Amino acid sequence: ARMIHYNSPWAKNDLIFFDCQSIPQELQEPHLFGEETSNEGGVKIESRPGLIEKAHMGTLVMSNIHRLNPKCQPMLSRVLREEKTTRMGGTQFYRAYVRVIATSRKQAFEQAATASEQFKKDIYSLFAENIIEIKPLHERPEDIPILIAAMAKRFAEMMGKEIKKIDKEVVDRLTLYDFPGNNRELESMVEAAVIRCVGDTLRTEHFNLPGGE
Repeated sequence: ARMIHYNSPWAKNDLIFFDCQSIPQELQEPHLFGEETSNEGGVKIESRPGLIEKAHMGTLVMSNIHRLNPKCQPMLSRVLREEKTTRMGGTQFYRAYVRVIATSRKQAFEQAATASEQFKKDIYSLFAENIIEIKPLHERPEDIPILIAAMAKRFAEMMGKEIKKIDKEVVDRLTLYDFPGNNRELESMVEAAVIRCVGDTLRTEHFNLPGGE
């Protein structure tokens, strides 16, 4: 997703992430589409944009799209088809010219389409013709050194550090690991290592490496 975004004309605009699995379904609509000013139980809710509005002319990455609230599915479909959106509780339209990158496990994505005609019409049909299938990390060990370097650079920049080198033993041991947690597991490992590192080289002692130190 980062490669697509940062190598596009929209690279200077926002790259926003939203995980449909970690956000409770009843909270997905206000997160994604925002809210108009309202009073509920005497409590004033101020108008605020959702992530889709914020991603206008940018990229919104939606993880685990098969867990998207059914109520939000036709709303997202309208954004993709008509490039506009409304906030929760409102009627005014807002521009939403957004690149949406949806991720899911292939089996879960297809099962959701089989189980729900609405999901098939509103979501599956829009993404099915533009699928990029990525193998699990353990099936492409040649990518691991590149991913470690890219992740280390990104986390170092976020933390105000400079990582110039990654010890060969780190790369060798991680390349042999099967990563049941896939990319996220590697990302968590590298992030923790960058936090622990006080120099410019990531070494084995900075990692909780499988099968050892």
